[in-house]
Amino acid sequence: MSAPLSIAAAIARLGAMAAAARAAQGPAMARACAMVRREARDAIGHGEEAHGPFPAWPTLAAATQTQRAREGFAPDAPLLRSGALRDSIAVAITDSGRGMVEGVVGSTSEIAVYQELGTARIPPRSFLGASALLVADEVAGELGRGVAAVLAGRPASGGADQGEPVA
Repeated sequence: MSAPLSIAAAIARLGAMAAAARAAQGPAMARACAMVRREARDAIGHGEEAHGPFPAWPTLAAATQTQRAREGFAPDAPLLRSGALRDSIAVAITDSGRGMVEGVVGSTSEIAVYQELGTARIPPRSFLGASALLVADEVAGELGRGVAAVLAGRPASGGADQGEPVA
């Protein structure tokens, strides 16, 4: 059993833990966002089952499949033609200015908005929200391991794919 800590030593130890937790936030958030990005990129061209509030992707209309085949694309590969939409999915990690970091997985493609939310003529095919929900437990585990490591005084690094975070 270790000797009791003085108040000053406990404050110092808690301060060191807080600093370690702040330092670990960025890398942990990057790993968590990379998990969502990987899942979202994998969804493109494959379709998705229903996840929480996100409905299953409907099969492409027969006319759409015929047009895709005529243009040299796989007839039933939703959201995938050139790969530009898939390749537009990126991660941004920023400092919130409040001692915390924020992570965003998204796309600057206008097409992403139409597909994710749907339009009057296109049913929604969520590849971002559904992917985040799909890997939520994996993300929580990654972040939890980081917190546990900091509390135990170990480095809070992880082995998850870091993808290509951009700031």
